[in-house]
Amino acid sequence: MAYLLILTGQRADDVVELSPAATLSLGSSTEAHIQLPEADVAATHAQVYPAQGSYWFQDLGQGHTHINMDRLTNATHV
Repeated sequence: MAYLLILTGQRADDVVELSPAATLSLGSSTEAHIQLPEADVAATHAQVYPAQGSYWFQDLGQGHTHINMDRLTNATHV
C-alpha cells in the first residue's frame, strides 16, 4: 500500500491511504477526497494519481502548492 503523509496544517501527521486504481483530489471543498480545511487551500487544490507504476502529485494551479508536478517516492525527505 502507498500512503500520503500530510506535513502541515490542521491535518498535520495524518496518513491517507492512496488508491492504486483512482485519482484522489485534495482541497478545501467538502467534495474533495482528501479535505484540507486551510484558508490558503483552494477548493480543488491538487490531485494524486497512479501512473507508470508510481503515484504522481499535481498542483491544479489554484493555491499555494510548492510542487507543480512530481513523482511521489517511498523515500523520506528531511
